[in-house]
Order: sequence, then structure tokens, then C-alpha cells
Amino acid sequence: MKLRVILLSDLEGELNKIRRELNRHRIRIDLVRLSDINRIHSLVVFLNGERDFRVFTVLSALYTGCNKTIAIIKNARGIDNWRNALNDINDDILRKTDTIAFIGDIDNNERYNRLVQSLRNTDVRMESSTEEFFKFNERNKKIILTYNGNLNDERFSSHEIEEDIIRFFENLDETKYLINKCLTSHQNVDPKELYRSCIIRKYEKLKCRDEILENVDRLLMHLMIVYKEIAMNIFYRFKRVLDESREC
Repeated sequence: MKLRVILLSDLEGELNKIRRELNRHRIRIDLVRLSDINRIHSLVVFLNGERDFRVFTVLSALYTGCNKTIAIIKNARGIDNWRNALNDINDDILRKTDTIAFIGDIDNNERYNRLVQSLRNTDVRMESSTEEFFKFNERNKKIILTYNGNLNDERFSSHEIEEDIIRFFENLDETKYLINKCLTSHQNVDPKELYRSCIIRKYEKLKCRDEILENVDRLLMHLMIVYKEIAMNIFYRFKRVLDESREC
């Protein structure tokens, strides 16, 4: 299996951090140029996020058995503005791919309703009973829309990738005590704020933490590699995107 990544946004510094962690585990990602590739299995557009890019890229590297060439774009628009983000994509890029996935934080019910409204008059296939994975054709491309966060989790006031990361940490013996401590002291909290103000701070104060895993984001990548099956289960929507862009 070989994963090739084409960066179409300024994310090389972030990708290098990911590659360093993967290299520690002898997992390789090849960074290639668009001009060197004739076909892209999937173009993934991250709508206003970087941690979801990190999680998705690590998961992509772990999804063995298939060759993948994935092009990645970061766009400041929200998930409900996916159509405008589609209009932003260069025709040269569009010609090389048949599948485009848009991923972003769902935030709240208002944004979810705007997302659904954006799909009016579109022949959408619902890929889950909870309506969190949308698939349809537009401009002769397979379009996938999915989002981070769980609108039904009342512990959080907003629904973002940090919520899914917190759920992953809750499932691991190494981190569940830290997460429970933060969740006990914060109720109906923004997960991004909880991640920054409690989880990161408390982890930095732990004397027993591994010097190599000096921050929570690096710890996350390490634990995703160690607990691959749990990561695949928690970040199952990303896995669904990868299922749509495989060549086996």
C-alpha cells in the first residue's frame, strides 16, 4: 500500500509533523506534485479546519491494503457552503479526479439545517440512518459531504472535530482519566475550548508524560497508530470517505 498526498493549500508544515510521527512507526507518506500525477483517487476539501486534516491524514496512512492518491485543499468556508467551495476549485484539479469529499465541523442544528437546505433539488443518497454522510453526483463528479461532531451529544455546546477527538481519548486507558477530569469540571462546553483550556493544559502539567509526545496533538497521532481499530471506529466518517476513494 502506498499513500500519496498532494497539498493544494499551505499545509506542508503540518504535514511534516504528521510524517515525523508516522516515520517513528515506520509508516510512510509520499508527498507528490499535482503535475506528476495523472489521476487523483479523491480530492478532500477541509472546510475551515486543521485538526481534521491531521486526523484524516493519519487515518489514511493506516488504512492498509490499497493504493491512494489524495489531494487536499483547505478552504475557509463552512460545511454548509460546500457549493461555493466547489466553485473555488481549479478546473485543472477537477479534471484529474472523479470524487470530491467536503469535510467540516457541523457546529449546531442551524448549520445542519443550512447544509440540508443546500441539497434541495439534488438527488442525494443518504449513507446512514442518522443523515451524516451524503453522496450524490454533480458536474459529473461523485460528491461526498460529511461532518465532524455529534449533534446529539448534549455535553457540548458546539460540535467540532475536537469533540470526536475527545470521544477517542475517552475510549483509551491512557487518556480517559484526563478527559473525565476535564468533562467533570466543564458542562455544556465548546469542545474546542475544552481541548485548549483543559486537556492541553492538564497534559502539559503531567510529570509522567513521554518527552517524545510533548503535546496533545502528537499524543493523538501516536495513539491513533497504536489503537488503529478504535481510531477507525471513532472516526468512522473519515473511513467512509476513504472507502469511496480506494484502488485495491
